Amino acid sequence: GRAEYLQRPDLGRRLAEGTELDRGEHDVVVVLADGLSPQAVHAHGVPMLRALTTRLDGWRIAPVVIATQARVALGDEIAAGLGARSVVV
Repeated sequence: GRAEYLQRPDLGRRLAEGTELDRGEHDVVVVLADGLSPQAVHAHGVPMLRALTTRLDGWRIAPVVIATQARVALGDEIAAGLGARSVVV
């Protein structure tokens, strides 16, 4: 739950058990993580994605990952699972 997540910084750093990611060859993956501010993702996620992807012309962009109750460290595990060289959380 949300209250436990806020009180336990160790949570939200690992993928949920059973999560499957389709590995490929990607330059970057974008992770929209609600983390501490779901309202920020809701308000700015899509505009940020549009602005970012227009600047990454020629990059191999992995499918966007939406991660709930996630911390920034989760991006490393997602990038490794998808075969992405870099991650933006």
